[in-house]
Amino acid sequence: MITEKDWVLRLAQQIAQLIARALGLARAGKHAEAEAELARAAGNGLGAELSALLCLDAAGAVALLGSAAKVSTFARLVEALAEVRELAGDADGGLAKRLHAADVWTQACARFPNEPGLVDGLRQCQLAVDAVLARRAPPA
Repeated sequence: MITEKDWVLRLAQQIAQLIARALGLARAGKHAEAEAELARAAGNGLGAELSALLCLDAAGAVALLGSAAKVSTFARLVEALAEVRELAGDADGGLAKRLHAADVWTQACARFPNEPGLVDGLRQCQLAVDAVLARRAPPA
């Protein structure tokens, strides 16, 4: 019998593989295919359309998804989408997605305060946002 922990681990592994595939496509210049791969990952792993989830604010997406595992998966997909956009030359779109992912992580930490891994996900996302902003800052 599959436990919830087993399901969460399997979901995380599958999503990580799909994200890696999508980022490989993006690095090869196949940005539309990469975004389609991320959309498929959302549909398969979350049971929801990525485009629909992206229309919601972070609090709404967290409430709709309802579990820490699904919310962290969504946040990782949004971070991957940010990287795809950046690789496509859309720096503003990438930053917007990174900021959205950070908001999702923040809402997840508030809704699931005792869930391991969420604070680390938020910290990693914030570091990525900081790095993007540092690259965009005008020279001193």
